[in-house]
Amino acid sequence: NLKYTSFFIIFFLVGTVIVVLSIFQFYYIRGESMVPTYVDGHYVAVRNQANQVLNRWDVIIYQDADILSAKRIIGLGWETISLWGGSIYIDDVLLAEPYLIPWIQTCVPVDCSTNSQKTFLIPDGTYFVLGDNRSVSRDSRDCIEGVLCSQSGFQTIAPERIAWKIITIIPEWL
Repeated sequence: NLKYTSFFIIFFLVGTVIVVLSIFQFYYIRGESMVPTYVDGHYVAVRNQANQVLNRWDVIIYQDADILSAKRIIGLGWETISLWGGSIYIDDVLLAEPYLIPWIQTCVPVDCSTNSQKTFLIPDGTYFVLGDNRSVSRDSRDCIEGVLCSQSGFQTIAPERIAWKIITIIPEWL
């Protein structure tokens, strides 16, 4: 009986590993742009974003110039986004961001004065993304050479640049 129980447990574990590996891929977080949610060295389970609906707050891995980068979706197509006084407004409504460290401000790069304001209409079918650690994050607020940016100086992320959606952090003990 012990022989059959051991066989069943091993078979179950191998089957579970095969199923998990066929559904998820794994990604190693590099850098500090998503602190405190994800820190340098975290492994995360990701899922191919093809045919998935992406929503505000989803954290994605996308092609950012020559690297893959993890960022949070903040704005969706046809929304008006405003950065003002260290906060984000979507269609003139203050966006609550409970995942941020309390003193983090969202500013236009180089100018975090309380009177700096930038407003932008997100093109249909694209996303406005930000890192959770705004002071070190290179994200939709930055225009990068070789990436199409709007006249306002913001860049949006088209779906074809998105590789994966983060599902969960892999515990360190695994």
